[in-house]
Amino acid sequence: GAIALCRTLGRSKKLRQILLGANSIGSRGAAAFSEAVKNNENIREFLLPNNHIQDSGLNAIVSALRVADNIRELNLSRNAISDVGGRVIADLLKDNARIYQINLSRNRIKSEGGRKIAEALTVNQWVNTINLHGNQLGDQGVLALSKAIGKNKFIGEIVLTRNNVSDKTKRRIKSFDVRHIVTI
Repeated sequence: GAIALCRTLGRSKKLRQILLGANSIGSRGAAAFSEAVKNNENIREFLLPNNHIQDSGLNAIVSALRVADNIRELNLSRNAISDVGGRVIADLLKDNARIYQINLSRNRIKSEGGRKIAEALTVNQWVNTINLHGNQLGDQGVLALSKAIGKNKFIGEIVLTRNNVSDKTKRRIKSFDVRHIVTI
């Protein structure tokens, strides 16, 4: 069903948003929807929360986003994206993808993925809001991200709540001279 729907979506000239939450499309479905995004320059929002998408599905999505620079909002919250996926997102952001809002909340991104995303955010000039709530970033990942946004004048808000961060790290981050909203 999802693959047939994607063929139609790829041809629609009026479609601005793909919102398909809680449908368990998995990585295979994510790859099919990515083809629709690649073939439709009008789509601005690609929202696939809670769909059991793993890193392989994320690879297909990112491959499409490298071709289709029209996407401004990406929501892959509540999926199964790990540190491998964090690196994939980081590589996309380093290439300065024109995505303004990214929601990767409630995935499985740990410290290493967080550090890679942090590195990418020091050079990306488009992301305004990033949500990494409810991952497993820990102290090191959250510290790296908090420092990175201090170097990026384009980011307005980063959400880092529920990432197994110690009180000591929270106090340290609050002492940073950061002009952005950091929610920890």
